[in-house]
Amino acid sequence: MAKIRSVSPSACISPDLAAVSDRAALMFLLLPCHCDDYGVMPYHPAKLKALVFPMRDVTADECALLVDELSAHDMVSVYEAEGASWLHVTNFSKYQHPARMRRSDWPLPPWLAAQCPDSAATAQGQCPDSAEAVREQCAGSAEAVQGQCGSSAEGAECGENFASPDNRQCPDSAATVQGQCPDSAEAVPRQCREAAGEGEGEGENHRAIAHPADFDDPAEQIVRDVAAQAVAHLNRRCRRKFKDDSPATLRLVRARMREGHTAADFIAVVDNKAHWMTDPKMRRYLRPETLWCAKHFESYLNEGGGADDAAGEYSGAF
Repeated sequence: MAKIRSVSPSACISPDLAAVSDRAALMFLLLPCHCDDYGVMPYHPAKLKALVFPMRDVTADECALLVDELSAHDMVSVYEAEGASWLHVTNFSKYQHPARMRRSDWPLPPWLAAQCPDSAATAQGQCPDSAEAVREQCAGSAEAVQGQCGSSAEGAECGENFASPDNRQCPDSAATVQGQCPDSAEAVPRQCREAAGEGEGEGENHRAIAHPADFDDPAEQIVRDVAAQAVAHLNRRCRRKFKDDSPATLRLVRARMREGHTAADFIAVVDNKAHWMTDPKMRRYLRPETLWCAKHFESYLNEGGGADDAAGEYSGAF
């Protein structure tokens, strides 16, 4: 059953919310109405369309792409549990404060379950609510985060690498964490894992950490070379102007390369979906965050047609 939720005025000036399409932003603002008190809801594109856009001309497939868009900006996460798919709204509890937390009947995402394994205990206010308690559960400790993020105790040195819909910075004070459980409780452990270099390719909801040394790393240079080839082909093939050095694109390319994919695979995905150029609704999804995300890459790569057929179909079209 839908619930009454709050919309923070900060949403109006959120850089992350402004970076997504209008429909994706609308979906993000409406999703909390259909989540439980932990920001969790069952994920099924057709049901999501019925809940969020019951009277709008938006298809289930488009809803799935909107979720991918939000996921690419670390605004929602999709995970599997108990044989079903679930969606979690990032930092839900920072902006939603139910008068009385109810125990969830749905499985919490792994990053929350690790901090508050018993949702009933969480509902009773037993989840860690101090920075010290959270730090104890973080293998790297708050000092590890500060050492990777920069010398500033406030975490301002992190910049966009730790950006999220609420412009979250590196939490290093009790004030940052108090009252924000369970979402903020997992923020420190997640950032510790990222600061230690873990999980950079295991999920694309984690922001990549850029270090000056990366530019001298031969492996990183190969990633940048592949990204340059792939983005150049996408821009030329689909009349786009994407940058090949954007952090989000490099993160996608790096993750797919760790799965064993090559520049030819990125190019083949572009060619296989080039027919979207003739579809006004799908044309806008000819972008790295949709084409090269983990959820779609394999299926797009193995679609019929391929580069040769697509080139023949569209030769002379542009």
